[in-house]
Amino acid sequence: NEQALQSTAMRAREHAILEKYVAMVAVHSDTTALAACETAASDQLAAARNENISLQRRLQVFEEERLMMRARLEEVTQLHSDKARLEHELFLARSEERKARAELAPAQTTADMWKGKFHEMRGMLGKSEVEAKRKEMELQTQ
Repeated sequence: NEQALQSTAMRAREHAILEKYVAMVAVHSDTTALAACETAASDQLAAARNENISLQRRLQVFEEERLMMRARLEEVTQLHSDKARLEHELFLARSEERKARAELAPAQTTADMWKGKFHEMRGMLGKSEVEAKRKEMELQTQ
């Protein structure tokens, strides 16, 4: 009986040792798996950080382009405003020109009449007589 008890106790110890060994192997396996998971997570985190940096750089470029486009839009808006103002000024200047031409028309007709008379007189009197008359008129006006 004692031998049977010793044999049972021995088996119980062997079984306990095997259970501890299996538990240690399981812990080792879990530790290895955990380390692999940590490595994979770390790699994923590094990749995510790199992608974040890349996206931040792209965002910065897009923001700079947006600011440039806004400045160009403001320039275009200013150019449209300047164009409208200049077109209005041109319209006013043309109106003034038409008005001035209308006011000038009678004087121009008179000048054309006198020019015609001058050429007519020049033809009649000859050049030397016209020059003498012109000098005489200049002396009178002085």
